[in-house]
Amino acid sequence: VDAALAGALGYTTAVATLLADADAAVHAAAASDGSSPTIDASVVDAVLATFDGTARPFVHTSGIWVYGNGDAIDEDSSLDPPAIVAWRLPIEERLLAATAQGRWTLRIEPSGAEKVMGRSEP
Repeated sequence: VDAALAGALGYTTAVATLLADADAAVHAAAASDGSSPTIDASVVDAVLATFDGTARPFVHTSGIWVYGNGDAIDEDSSLDPPAIVAWRLPIEERLLAATAQGRWTLRIEPSGAEKVMGRSEP
């Protein structure tokens, strides 16, 4: 990823500019420096504002931890994140509200279990 683009993800106006002519958006960026809460909020702010009133889709990658502990978690489960990912809750709630209002949003919440339970095959 271009360093300037990576740096821009934390600035809603810069992200909105990048999205202005986009047909869709996929947000799968994660920072290793602790800035993921700022980046995620900025990207979601920009997408919801820029794509408002359009049919342009948005795919957001989060994590299954937003549901908390459980052995039968599905998309209808309540959000109950532990403290380490509690910052994701308001972002997830905004995306759920946008979906309920008819916006085309998709939340992908990988479990990471494939790394724990076995090796990946090429």
